[in-house]
Amino acid sequence: MHLHRRSDLRVGAYGTDIVAPAIASPDGWIALLRQRLDAKIPRGAHADWIAFLDARNAQGDEKALAIARACRDLQFTATALGQVEAG
Repeated sequence: MHLHRRSDLRVGAYGTDIVAPAIASPDGWIALLRQRLDAKIPRGAHADWIAFLDARNAQGDEKALAIARACRDLQFTATALGQVEAG
């Protein structure tokens, strides 16, 4: 999905009528939005903005780790149950 800010909509509402290869992926879209917001955040709030982004990233990392651990535990359980049934 290619997105851009439509001038006829409020901030945060985006349309898909213009191709923007630089933001063709979610990572590209996030990078573009961060670049735009970094340029607009007042200097006095910039440290708080960066701290917010770092905290948000850490939160996402923790969730991803918890999901990976749960998947691993399910795999171990499935393997153990398979061995019990085979035995």
